[in-house]
Amino acid sequence: MGALRNVSGLRLLKLGGSLLTDKARRCTLRRQRLAGLAAAVERSARADGPLVVVHGAGSFGHHGAREHRLAEGADGSARQRRGAATVQQEVLTLHQAVVGALLDAGVAAVSVPPRGGCLTDKGRLVSWPQEQVVRWLQQGAVPVLFGDVVVDRVRGLAILSGDALLEAMATQLRPAPVRAVFAMDVPGVLRAPPQAGVPIDAGDVVPELSCRSLSDLGAGLRLGEVSLDVTGGILAKVAVAGAMARAGVPTALVGGQEPSTVVAALRGARTLGTVIR
Repeated sequence: MGALRNVSGLRLLKLGGSLLTDKARRCTLRRQRLAGLAAAVERSARADGPLVVVHGAGSFGHHGAREHRLAEGADGSARQRRGAATVQQEVLTLHQAVVGALLDAGVAAVSVPPRGGCLTDKGRLVSWPQEQVVRWLQQGAVPVLFGDVVVDRVRGLAILSGDALLEAMATQLRPAPVRAVFAMDVPGVLRAPPQAGVPIDAGDVVPELSCRSLSDLGAGLRLGEVSLDVTGGILAKVAVAGAMARAGVPTALVGGQEPSTVVAALRGARTLGTVIR
């Protein structure tokens, strides 16, 4: 367990790759949206206390990961090795843009790259740079991590999702973070997949789920994200959020297009989205 001495009220924020990038176009950043979210992080960190930011890869990682079948592990080919290295570089490009935007907004953002401190075993995260995160928090900085290609003990390599990093922090840091927020490209868990050209209204969003009753999702709630995602998409996100809630960390899934929604969710205020307790 990571001891968060002299750090109270920690919040965790995941900025989804689909929110930050155009996933239909490889390595395409939504710069204006990123700038708005960076300003929201600055407001939240300044007004409401310590924060860790994790971001997804979006179109900077998923296209290459799928092309080279990285989620299946190493196949021993030179082509895949080059593909894994290329995906790492693409994701790092996005990460540098995220950290740069945060710095421009006035956030003391420090990069904590997973590739140098994370290890998986058959895809399951078994170690992460916990001490680095804790010590940066103790110095008043905002650690920034991201989904990445990492070494796997059995498979050789693995895709590590940002969601897995958030789950590790929620379940291993003590005292536990007070809340976590997933900022996505949809405003929460939807009752049915969104339709092109049809606006999503509040009635389409499931407002609250119990971590003990996530099995109720079934056929009655076809979850809303339909974009390409080699790390599991919204179903995996809800499962992670349930695990975090069971560890005592209430978790909100909200739309990140409006930065004020993210600020409110990080504060624990009621806003449009899905809260899992």
